[in-house]
Amino acid sequence: MLISTNGAADAMVPLDSNAAIGIAFNPLKHPMLRSFFASVKSTEPPQRFERHERILASFTLQSNRTDTPQKLRGKMLLVRKIIPYIWSIAILAVVGAAAWGTYTLVRHDARPTDATIAPPPATVPATLLLGHDYYLWVRLIELNAKRLDGEPWDTGGSGPDIKFSISWKENTIYTSDKRADTLIAKWDLLSADVFELVKTRKIDLESAIRMPIVRVEAGTTVRLSIYDDDLTGDDLAGMIDVHLDTLAPGVNSLTQHAGTSIARLEIQAIDARITLPELIDLVSRR
Repeated sequence: MLISTNGAADAMVPLDSNAAIGIAFNPLKHPMLRSFFASVKSTEPPQRFERHERILASFTLQSNRTDTPQKLRGKMLLVRKIIPYIWSIAILAVVGAAAWGTYTLVRHDARPTDATIAPPPATVPATLLLGHDYYLWVRLIELNAKRLDGEPWDTGGSGPDIKFSISWKENTIYTSDKRADTLIAKWDLLSADVFELVKTRKIDLESAIRMPIVRVEAGTTVRLSIYDDDLTGDDLAGMIDVHLDTLAPGVNSLTQHAGTSIARLEIQAIDARITLPELIDLVSRR
């Protein structure tokens, strides 16, 4: 049996079969192979060569007893070529695992939590609920440019002084203050001095809300009478019977009032069970 003692000259030295068997189990102890490993070691960094030696020793211990020195040398060269690729694959695996872990964490954090998921909006009934109490807020009244008879509202061409009253079950339950010299009049839901009390949360809703409260029942109506307030007497601009069971929650805009001088009317029904925070929100969004 022949073995090369260096990597360049490849001088072949005879080796008996017993020595070959011993080399197969532990090639690093044979004197002829030491010169070969020394020549390899001279071209490799120390730490890298020692790692190769350990791998080769472990590899050759599992080799067949019939392996020749030439086969062992080929195996060692193969290991030397494979090791850099193994390290590259390992590095890529580590980088890939880190990237996947980062992506998983970011994706998990981006998902909305139970606290951030908005609940579905509550179902709003199409009409007011029968048997419930509501505040009737007359938000806006617009009158035509002239009275029903074609005459101006006031002498001198000034606009009407608009006010209204609400009757329910043949009883007048509310009379508003007037809005002077205007064709479009608006009223607030709360009395003027209440806004300061709202800040301290010390407020009596019953006395704070300026509009009347009614109970909605099937076929129930309220009568809205609108006037031009004059010193010589109130001129009726029109009367409207509003069917409560046909009103919807929120703002109701009523138009086309034949036989009257009313051009537009806005009424909002507010559930009498409204809380103070809800009332503040409602007023702030008007």
